Amino acid sequence: MKSKNKSFQNTFINVPNIITFLRILLLPAALYLFLRDSFISNIISLILVIIMELSDLIDGYLARKMNKMSDIGKILDPFADHIYRLSFFLFFFIKGKGLIPIWMFLICFYRDSLVLNLRIFVSKNKNKFVGARSSGKIKAIVQASAIILVILLHIINFKIKIPIFNELFYLLMLIATAVTLWSAIDYFIGITKANKS
Repeated sequence: MKSKNKSFQNTFINVPNIITFLRILLLPAALYLFLRDSFISNIISLILVIIMELSDLIDGYLARKMNKMSDIGKILDPFADHIYRLSFFLFFFIKGKGLIPIWMFLICFYRDSLVLNLRIFVSKNKNKFVGARSSGKIKAIVQASAIILVILLHIINFKIKIPIFNELFYLLMLIATAVTLWSAIDYFIGITKANKS
């Protein structure tokens, strides 16, 4: 029993995983502040988003540096990214009141859900871990940039009304959706190859 507890602590309770978990805990506060729809609350929400994005870089770096890469961490980290970015995209849809179509959110939702579950399936059934692909990293950067820029647009719009605010909002989400769709196709090809080999 003690050995099992020690094994759990070694695989789950480590600095990178704790940072990942804290990223999940920050999400409700960032979303709430964004929906408060005030100049100050949006600034704080933006700060929290930047902290979450930095934590995504830090936990991966520390996992490699401290040799703390665990199977739990490999699932927990993309899961944290999944709920964080999709939650913001959903809130953009709600707050935008029709400025972005639902299909944009659905493409991002189904891409992340399918890729995450397929990676788990291949890992369990084929004993092969499907690691992050370059398309996934590009997708993460583009989605993160879109979230930061959309919140920044809202902040600027409080003080200076942007004539093409709606168009910029739509364009940012369209770019993020297109890259997400491309990443889904690339991951599907990669997972299919891993499943066959």
